[in-house]
Amino acid sequence: MIRLFLVALFAASVSAQDFVQLTDGRKLRGEVIKRDDTETWLVTPDAVLEKLASKDVASIRNAQKLPAGVVDRLGEDGLDPKHVYAVAEWVAKDPKRKRIAQRLLRRCVALKPDFEPAREALGHVLFERTWYTERKAAYNASKAKMKADGFVYYRGGWIKKEMLSFLKSSFPEWMRYRGLTWRLITEVRQERGDKLWLREWYVGRETKLVRSLKSVWESAQEDIHGADVGRCRVFGAFDRDEVRAIATRHQKASDWFATTFHLAERDRRLITAPRLDDYIFSGPESFIRFLEKNRRRFGLDSPEAWALAKQTESQSKGNLFVQHAGRPAWEWGAVSCVGTRLIRRLWAGGDPPAWIWVATGHHAEIAVMGDVRVQWVKTETYGRKTKVPELEGRNMDELKAALREVFAGSPLPGLRVLMNKELNDLDASLDLLGTCYLAFLLEEHRETWLDFCTRTKGHGKDIAKRFEAHFKMTYEACDQLFKKWLG
Repeated sequence: MIRLFLVALFAASVSAQDFVQLTDGRKLRGEVIKRDDTETWLVTPDAVLEKLASKDVASIRNAQKLPAGVVDRLGEDGLDPKHVYAVAEWVAKDPKRKRIAQRLLRRCVALKPDFEPAREALGHVLFERTWYTERKAAYNASKAKMKADGFVYYRGGWIKKEMLSFLKSSFPEWMRYRGLTWRLITEVRQERGDKLWLREWYVGRETKLVRSLKSVWESAQEDIHGADVGRCRVFGAFDRDEVRAIATRHQKASDWFATTFHLAERDRRLITAPRLDDYIFSGPESFIRFLEKNRRRFGLDSPEAWALAKQTESQSKGNLFVQHAGRPAWEWGAVSCVGTRLIRRLWAGGDPPAWIWVATGHHAEIAVMGDVRVQWVKTETYGRKTKVPELEGRNMDELKAALREVFAGSPLPGLRVLMNKELNDLDASLDLLGTCYLAFLLEEHRETWLDFCTRTKGHGKDIAKRFEAHFKMTYEACDQLFKKWLG
């Protein structure tokens, strides 16, 4: 990976067709991608990298700059061809930004002339170890040899004469390989190591998902696709794009947790590990089939545990989370579970009090989905005066307003009550209270709260003493500050 030093405003100064005036009178055009006191790097329209001595550059007239979002994506790795290619792929998802994607692809090729994916995306043609930027030039260079070898030219590529009728009859199944010859897509992709699953190609590190997908299919007897985004892997009964969108949401929840709980300073390993695997089925039938095949994996060997599992809509075991899309607000539930799993990993000294991991899950929902909809506590514990989260979502302001309404004219329970409740002891009002209390602690006492979560201070599981050691006050004193914050 290339690192730049002494580069002034590198990313911000990148532009489309810069005009470089040299001291000897020559004029060059292209895209300046690096400039410091020693060198100036220019990518020409033909994707060639010109390294100029900065002392020979008289002036540079910049053209249109890259959009701010693209500059942010490039970051400090704007001279790393693999990273630039990844950004180009992201940009290319928007057809309106095709020219920007091409600029980035030219940069890839200039930095690494044998970068085949970028070459192919630009329409370059490889013949006898030489890349041609124009198809006509490649045709002229290859014509004599290809014809002598029994090839004919058809729709921009060469094909063996005896295969031409097959190509015409199954044209969508073919591709121009390296821009030169027609070959079957399946053949080329298999050579590259890509794997086909349910009519979708898996490439790169996602090829490792296919083995797991086969295993999940055998267990659940349901068509499943997979996605691998950051630390999050999702196996879901949806089309490939939807599974990718789910995995992206889960990674966003992971990023939120890393930022909110200052993992870079407190537990850097937790930013990327462990992996978080989510399995989402279409309904209870495939959900139960999967669990039945994995009873030992989920600790469901006993008749009691299995009977309970069949009555629920989700199961969690370590870094695994399984649910089905037949339940209300399943998208929120999966995002929420990212928060609950990570706070359990971060917490020092056994498991955190139930309200802490429930509230953390709710905050992950708010950060990613915009509101809370997951029902962690029993349905029957919700009173008629409050909204059931799965039926109607609430953002943070609405949660605070609901809490004030629920306890209007009655004492507000405090931390001492919350800290001593098990999960199934949490009712609707305590669910509200915990979510709001966590917001208060993160807004007003973040560093102390994070210390409290990650350091026992010798008090082990005595949560009250641990709290007082960190906050230098009792639960009751903190409750008074919380009430003022709540309004």
